[in-house]
Amino acid sequence: LDQTDSVILGLLSLAHHELGQHEEAAGVADLLRTRAEDAAARAWSSALPAVYAESNDPTQTTEAARYALSQDEGNPFFSFWLGGAYAALGEAELADDALARATEASPGWPMPAVMLAQLRLQRGR
Repeated sequence: LDQTDSVILGLLSLAHHELGQHEEAAGVADLLRTRAEDAAARAWSSALPAVYAESNDPTQTTEAARYALSQDEGNPFFSFWLGGAYAALGEAELADDALARATEASPGWPMPAVMLAQLRLQRGR
């Protein structure tokens, strides 16, 4: 894994987490933290703890996703997480903007578009 692209490692850690393989997810996240010179690694290593947190604190997720986007601005996962966190905080316009960016960045991934549509329907748009 040492030579693997940081974005792929971020996705691998996320996949392990989603499968309930938390030790493996943490191990990959730890590897990302060792890549201080790599902006994508800094982005993923800052975002993943907020995503993995059991508290599911949208303020924490917002802060982590905003930092991650400052390191890797085109990453649709970070925009998606930011949009979801803003929605949870009741910040509909900010959520809309973030989800629209995620949809534009990855048009083949339906989750941001679905969340964006739900948000807009809730707001009567």
